[in-house]
This record gives sequence, structure tokens and C-alpha cells, in this order.
Amino acid sequence: MLQYTGVERGIRQADRQTRSYIRPDKYEPGRHVKVEDFIRKFDAIAVWNDWNLAEKGAQLLMSIGGTANQILQALPPGQQMDYHVVRMRLLERFGKKDSEAMNRSLFSARVQKANETPREYAEALQTIIVDAYASVDGVARDLMLLNQFQNGLQSKVTRAHVMLRKPQTFLEAVEDAYQHHITCALLQSDSKGSALD
Repeated sequence: MLQYTGVERGIRQADRQTRSYIRPDKYEPGRHVKVEDFIRKFDAIAVWNDWNLAEKGAQLLMSIGGTANQILQALPPGQQMDYHVVRMRLLERFGKKDSEAMNRSLFSARVQKANETPREYAEALQTIIVDAYASVDGVARDLMLLNQFQNGLQSKVTRAHVMLRKPQTFLEAVEDAYQHHITCALLQSDSKGSALD
């Protein structure tokens, strides 16, 4: 641990008094903040606030909430405020690898929602696949999108229509589904209008 002489401690305290203190955000897994982004911001705040390693460890401990607290409970008491140990455990447990697995599960489970157009559904799939399969090449990713899109379409009629058209790309499938969706909506509104005549 870094030790300061009396003079250095006084200079450090005077410098702290001239700066405004920045409080770090809380990290709670599942709150749409990646652990890597949280740690990057935490480290910047630690530099700004001029924390030594012991202070960083204590502040990191106080900045962790939710299920992330469970990793701290598994650590021996002497390591619970060790910045490097806690940082490493956070990255191991909630880092990109775990996030990628979670996004892969989300991708494979994602189906079209009620009142969601085929294009909106396609956009949602495209958003998820970027984080789920970042290292997969574009051609393979397009095939994955095509399969998930077709299988996840809510309307069995639209799904059958798209599959019978045998689209070669994801975008072709989206366009086929969208055109079918619009045609069905027009026919449905037309039949309601003629019933009123």
C-alpha cells in the first residue's frame, strides 16, 4: 500500500479540497451497463478523486449491488476490499464472455411480439446478434438471422409464406414478411369496410 509523508499527505488533501468529488455509479448486473464500461468509468473517477489503491478497493466494494454482491460473499474477508481481486472477479463473472452467452440465449429465444411489425422484429434481432455473435462473419450471421427471423414470426400464415418464397438472405425474408403483413392488413381493413356497406 502506498504510504505518504506528512507533507505529501497535506498536499494531497489540499488538492482534493480544490476538486469537486465525483461519486461512482452503482454496478448492478442486468441494468444495461456492461461491467467493462462500469470499470472504465470507475477507474477514471478514481483518478479524478485521487484515490490510492486501498480507497479504490473500498469504493469499488461500496459501488457493487444486486447479484454482484454474491461474488464478494464468496471471497475471504481480506480480499473483499482488494481492488484487483474484486475487479478480476467482476470481469470473470459479468464480463463480455458471460454477456455474450446471455445475448445468445436472448437471440435464440426472441420471437415476434404482438403488435410488432416484421421490420421491427428484424431490427430487434439485428440489435441482439451484434453482441451475441460479434466474432461470427457476416455471411454466417445473415444465415442465423434468416433462420431465427423465419422461425420466430408470430403468424403461421406469414411464416409459411416467407418459407415458401425461399429467401436467400435475411433482408429478402424481412421484405417478404413485411409485404405479406401489409397485404393481410389491407385485406382485413377492406373486408371490415365492405361489411359496413
